[in-house]
Amino acid sequence: MTTATRSFSRYALAIAVLSLTEVNAATPNPTKNPTAPPTTGKPTNPPTIYVGTNKWYVSYSDQTCKKDCAVAANTDCGGITRDSFTIANGLYTTAEACCSARLGYIDKNYCADRSKVTPVGTGMYYAASSGGYCLKDEIPATAADGEGKASANDKLYATPAACCSAMSWIPSAYCLARSPTTSAAPVGYSGKWFVDYTDSVCKADCDPVTPFTGRPSDADTSGAACEKATLQTYQYYDTASACCKAHLGWIPSATCEAVSTTGISATSTDGTDKWYADYSADTQHCVQDCAYVSTDASTATCGGVLKSVAGITLYDDADDCCAAKFPWVDKALCEEYSTLANDGYTGKWYVSYEDEVCVKDCEVDTVNDPECGGNPSDVSARLFADAAICCSSMLGWINKDTCKSKSETGVTATVPATTGSGDWYVDWTQSQGKCVQDCEVGAGAKCGGLAHSWNKMFDSSSACCERLSWVPLSQCT
Repeated sequence: MTTATRSFSRYALAIAVLSLTEVNAATPNPTKNPTAPPTTGKPTNPPTIYVGTNKWYVSYSDQTCKKDCAVAANTDCGGITRDSFTIANGLYTTAEACCSARLGYIDKNYCADRSKVTPVGTGMYYAASSGGYCLKDEIPATAADGEGKASANDKLYATPAACCSAMSWIPSAYCLARSPTTSAAPVGYSGKWFVDYTDSVCKADCDPVTPFTGRPSDADTSGAACEKATLQTYQYYDTASACCKAHLGWIPSATCEAVSTTGISATSTDGTDKWYADYSADTQHCVQDCAYVSTDASTATCGGVLKSVAGITLYDDADDCCAAKFPWVDKALCEEYSTLANDGYTGKWYVSYEDEVCVKDCEVDTVNDPECGGNPSDVSARLFADAAICCSSMLGWINKDTCKSKSETGVTATVPATTGSGDWYVDWTQSQGKCVQDCEVGAGAKCGGLAHSWNKMFDSSSACCERLSWVPLSQCT
């Protein structure tokens, strides 16, 4: 160790001794008593516990509002929120205020009720549009009382009437009868009248089983008029008379009303003598509403007294009935079948393609009246005033004289073999067709041979050439 090092060590030791001596030195004036006695007993204040604000905050996951307090039985407390943003900006004094501010797209009454720990329903009404009625929002819900549990998407209404009005496509009479009232279960029947076109009567929307719930005052007490209306029923009336007038105007009002209210027709024993369509016969025609007596020829046009004219259109005469009900039948034929003015025959002519002749609509008598063929088998057959018109209209390819003669007499007209008729017809064996005369070849410059029965005849070459419009006139004959 060097001299310098030894000197420094001694100096440091001296300093340390002096410092220790000063610390352990006695206080110049010692205190007589301690400054304060030690504390005893419990702390002055217990620790603080956060219990929420008792205000309301939104829960978007539940689409409700919750009360800011610890969950406990028989309270609406939904749990304490510790979200600083919610505490600072999202607390409301009531559930309604919270719902309006944070869940404005949900009915506030629905939101406030569902925000309770035990919701009981709003007591308001919502549409069950698939059934055409409204339900009361109650929890628990009793279906028989017209109750249901609304969803967050349902719009709520204060009264059944307001709810039904919102479904403008459904008649209010139907909706209200099938919705609960503010104090009672649904009646189920409107007690009003609606039309049934299938049966051509009006029916009452009431219970067809005793005690005939909803039976209107003008319906028979037997319940015969009752039938539960369907959702597809669109119009309702207070009385059967009003319903009949609005929808079944072609039926006598007394008949319609009687059949509708009682199910029994108000017809007389003699009938109305008006005309109606008879579809039951092969010869489609019209008959009269009157009693038929086989031994009384004057009743031949009667179809019997109708037990009910509901659904049957009546006409003043056979002409109008035929025109309206059988437009595909020749008018004269339908009228004759109906009135039997000429024993059921029109005396007109119709075609028989099978025999290539026209025949007359008259009673068959091959000896005295060979032209008669009876009624046409096809009721849609065209009728003509005489054989000539029938032949030219329906058998134009046959020589008109031949057709007329055979039709009227049953014998083909004889045409001299050496002369022919001298009329013109188309010779289709020629290139593009050519008009020639009905005469023996060689008997004249334009003779093309005697015409066949199927050839259509023309009075002149020019008329025949019009049939060959694509052939130059100079080359037509």
